[in-house]
Amino acid sequence: MATSEQLAGELARFRALVDAGALVDGAGLLGVEMELHLVDPDGRPAPRNAEVLGGLADRGVGADVQRELARFNVEANLPPVALDAAPLSGVRRMLDEVRAAVAAADPPTTAVAVGILPTLEVGHLAAANISDRPRYHALDARIMGLRGGAIRVDIDGTDAGGEHLDVTLDTILLEAAATSLQIHLDLPADGYAATWNTAQAVAGLQVALAANSPLVLGHRLWHESRIPVFERIIDLRSDADRAAGVPPRVWFGADWIAHPADPFAENLARFPPLLDDADADPDAEDARPDALTGLRLHNGTVWRWNRPVYALLPAGPTLRIENRVLSAPPTAADAAADVALFLGLVAGLRGRGDELTARLPFAAAEAGFRTAARHGLGASLPWPVGFAVDRDAAGAAPDADGLAPHAPADLVRGGLLDVAAAGLSSLGVADAEAGPALDTIAARIAAGRNGATWQLDALAAEERTHDRPEALRRLVRRYRDLQDAGEPVHTWPVP
Repeated sequence: MATSEQLAGELARFRALVDAGALVDGAGLLGVEMELHLVDPDGRPAPRNAEVLGGLADRGVGADVQRELARFNVEANLPPVALDAAPLSGVRRMLDEVRAAVAAADPPTTAVAVGILPTLEVGHLAAANISDRPRYHALDARIMGLRGGAIRVDIDGTDAGGEHLDVTLDTILLEAAATSLQIHLDLPADGYAATWNTAQAVAGLQVALAANSPLVLGHRLWHESRIPVFERIIDLRSDADRAAGVPPRVWFGADWIAHPADPFAENLARFPPLLDDADADPDAEDARPDALTGLRLHNGTVWRWNRPVYALLPAGPTLRIENRVLSAPPTAADAAADVALFLGLVAGLRGRGDELTARLPFAAAEAGFRTAARHGLGASLPWPVGFAVDRDAAGAAPDADGLAPHAPADLVRGGLLDVAAAGLSSLGVADAEAGPALDTIAARIAAGRNGATWQLDALAAEERTHDRPEALRRLVRRYRDLQDAGEPVHTWPVP
């Protein structure tokens, strides 16, 4: 395991690489990963990722599909696509292809993209369902050891109109059940800090618009319950740490950054190493001075919602943002819309990043992120009055910081959708690509329906005639059928 001194040395080397201009510019590429739940015909978890991967081996799938921490999950890593080469329709097509290929690889197993599978039960979180990969077993053993062999998950959803979950688990597999859509954005070497700050500022809006995990272990919780689930599972703090204000390893961050090395420095200052070097993935092993293997391994065990990723390319080292705030979406069309909004907002606002961070306190951005997770489309998000939105979009007078609460719909309609359109154009994304994707966001706002609201409405409808377990199974089967049909979630009927 790398020592603190070794990690500090690698951090210093990274800072020197940045300051010397040794990082290469990103190649204008978009990368997307999506985690999927494997389900049986009745809509329950199917722990068959080894069988699925075996069936995929000879099918020539364009994406790289890998097993995830739980045997009932896989992850699809799409090949990077140029931003000026139909990236959104490419993402949509490939996500649909992956789901179809998984279904054909191991019938009758199918793949469902959803933040947390509603039919998941405590019994599915047994050690036997950890995937057969040494790193996963090491991670489970290390975290469970630090937690004394038991993890209590206590999430109160009553203030968001839900219920209260209080359960004790003996593995970390509930973390695996919180599946996501991850967006990787290559960046100019000199624009990282402004882009990362902008991504943090809009994270709450992303979550509110795309929430898709309201049901956990049979309970109605937050609209984006994936966020508190992840934070509570990967929480290695002692009582003394909590009293001292030490954050969990899944965290939003400490402050706006001024240098690309700042997030790595924050990680080292707050979190001790978690895994041994032997637990690193083979592709992280490299003897070059700029490999920074220890720093990269440590960075991979701090789960930031916007994670910095240092990588080695043939042309040299580079840095990108991995945006991790989104649940796996209802359809590939919704995924393309969510990707478009993130890219457009980051590109459209980062040129005013200094003004944004001066007017939006970091604590307010984090508070908005958590409010969005609780309430989804019904959240009230703090935003600087008149910054990139119509001054009349807010429904209340500004506070002492010049912030006012805004409904997500008001932020989108008040100007941020136009910002996103301009941002996508600046990245070279054609209007024929950007327009339909952003139209989906506008229609989602107009309908007041995302994945979370559909699930909650569908559950309420099913529970009129069925008990909770049967209602959840029926919900998942209906969700899967609608996902197969491919129309975005704002058009979905409630059963």
